[in-house]
Amino acid sequence: MFCELQLTSFKNFRDATLELGPFTVLVGAGGRPCGRHVADPRPPNPSLDPNTTPIMQDITSDDFEQVELRAGTVTRVEDFPEARTPAYKIWADFGDEIGVLKSSAQVTDLYTTDELKGRQIIGVVNVPPKQIGPFTSEFLVTGFYRDNGDVVLAEPEQAVPNGSALA
Repeated sequence: MFCELQLTSFKNFRDATLELGPFTVLVGAGGRPCGRHVADPRPPNPSLDPNTTPIMQDITSDDFEQVELRAGTVTRVEDFPEARTPAYKIWADFGDEIGVLKSSAQVTDLYTTDELKGRQIIGVVNVPPKQIGPFTSEFLVTGFYRDNGDVVLAEPEQAVPNGSALA
């Protein structure tokens, strides 16, 4: 079985990917392609079959260690009416070392603003800022695509300190 971890912050998810065993992690890491390329993982029919998904290049564990996946708590959420696709503006506290960062997330199908506030999420915090219309996104929100295209947020099973790194 092949599962995809989708980063939902940016509209174009074709920047780069990382392959981790049965998982494909999409990241916008400076536009450097790596891992398993997924042309467009969004519905109607995302192809997650490793036999049909073109492979770009393997990465090393050193490459993956450059991706800062951290736990953060959502402190503020606003509608993002200027976005082309329905989205929220999200602010998350990643602890004293990183602080509060903001991002855009296309998770309006499964979550209300009230459901997101106080929720602990997993974000990629070492990507350069990206301008999305009038809003600057400072981290990537992670989640999993369902078959219908809805995004289920990736979050720790149990509470961890904000800023905790994914092991």
